[in-house]
Amino acid sequence: MTVLAHALADAIIVGGGPAGLAAALGVCRAARTAIVFDSGHYRNEGVSHFHTFPGRDHTDPHAIQRGAVTFIQGEVVEAKKVEDGSFELRDAVGRLFKGRKLVLATGSRDILPSIPGYVDCWPGQIYQCLFCDGIEHKGTATAAGVLCLSPDSFSHVPFNALTAKRFVPAVTVFTNGSMSDDDPRLASLLRKGLAVDHRLVARIEKLAGDPEGGLRLHFVDGPPVDLAFLVHKPPTELSRASALLASQLGLELTPGGEIALSNAFQQTSVEGVFAAGDCADPMKQVVRAVAQGVTAAGGLQKALVDKELGAA
Repeated sequence: MTVLAHALADAIIVGGGPAGLAAALGVCRAARTAIVFDSGHYRNEGVSHFHTFPGRDHTDPHAIQRGAVTFIQGEVVEAKKVEDGSFELRDAVGRLFKGRKLVLATGSRDILPSIPGYVDCWPGQIYQCLFCDGIEHKGTATAAGVLCLSPDSFSHVPFNALTAKRFVPAVTVFTNGSMSDDDPRLASLLRKGLAVDHRLVARIEKLAGDPEGGLRLHFVDGPPVDLAFLVHKPPTELSRASALLASQLGLELTPGGEIALSNAFQQTSVEGVFAAGDCADPMKQVVRAVAQGVTAAGGLQKALVDKELGAA
């Protein structure tokens, strides 16, 4: 039996991460009502600190998951737009929630490679963003690496390699057999004093007693290599919740797989649905997610006011 858990809210926000929290605070500061769903699962679950957030750089991510909003712990399994333009959402236990506007802050997930030991070192020793990690090793570490698993992913390598070299004196690009010495794209890196290793990676080992850094690359042949950290940016895809709700609501996606936006206020291709954070942004960073959450709150407040003016 369907149970209506709450009266009609001004906004339903799906996702209790930085984007969802920022959207909720914005909605509340406009004296609107909001329902926030929080599954308790986050893309950065293994991260001990987030960075590049003014006033909160190197802060525990859980420190921002508190505020004046009451959360509903659980997952949304169904969402639809009804004839009057509002939205109905159903959670995993069958409760029905209704809102005038909807914000998806449901995130994305990293597609990690199947190299043995990779998951054990992610994200403590394997970094995807050197704006978020890496500088902590400056002056204390001697060697780091950048992993390139396919020629198509090389676009991230020069940036990561030269940034890593600002932290440690010796940086090696590990191509895992995906490139060769005569590849012209490697020439500029070699001229900058970077090393290249084409051996196949057999497994990655976290070094004991070093929770913040330190790993060993083992290869199919030859001796292993010890590094303070390894940089690798894996591909991402919409989280299960993002993909499910986007499909149910008929939202358009970008060529990169994120939810497409139709204006600067985080509006999606479906009127009344807004998206913020990792699910709608190829540059997945906490400070950007927060900004987009606030922007979505402004967008939905304007939409609500416009409707009220029209009704008058």
